[in-house]
Amino acid sequence: MTHSKTAMLLVLITFLASPALGSVDTTKPAPGFQLLDYNGDSVSLADFADRTVVLEWFAHDCEFTRSHYKKGDGHMPRLQAEFTEQNVVWLTIDSNRNALPNDEMRTLGEEWKMKNTAFLSDPTGRVGRDYGVTNTPQMFVIHHGEIVYQGAVDDRSSFFGLFQDRSTARNYVREALAEVLAGETVTVPETKPYGCSMKYAD
Repeated sequence: MTHSKTAMLLVLITFLASPALGSVDTTKPAPGFQLLDYNGDSVSLADFADRTVVLEWFAHDCEFTRSHYKKGDGHMPRLQAEFTEQNVVWLTIDSNRNALPNDEMRTLGEEWKMKNTAFLSDPTGRVGRDYGVTNTPQMFVIHHGEIVYQGAVDDRSSFFGLFQDRSTARNYVREALAEVLAGETVTVPETKPYGCSMKYAD
């Protein structure tokens, strides 16, 4: 078996073994946290209590995460830009034990053209565990301190979604943000996250 086929098989096994939806409740206050970004600056969720916030859980070595940034049209940075321009706060969080050193993570953010508000480090995994995060990518939308959406980025949850054009997918995060910003109730508040299993520190 070639290296590429072996890598794809491991991704598929990881995906199929992924746990179900996390334990934090939608329509409840979002767990607070304070983390350092990869520039060493402190960021607290409490600073954005009156804002709409997206939390995006990230893993640099996850093919599903990479597919949202580096495959197809690179729609994740465009989604970030679309909504940060509308005053939405977008926090990308890495809770994996195998995160790269800070300088490499900063470089990665530039190479992947991230348009988020901040790229945060959660080396102990405490914040990821508080949110019941099981996969990367996994998304949360918080409005005025309350979780209004949690789950997948879009509906391309199958393994074959890695090879599809995500620009044509149903994007649950975009839908939730559009509804919140229009003063409407989120139609789909929860979906099952998909992707690579979170690798927390022991």
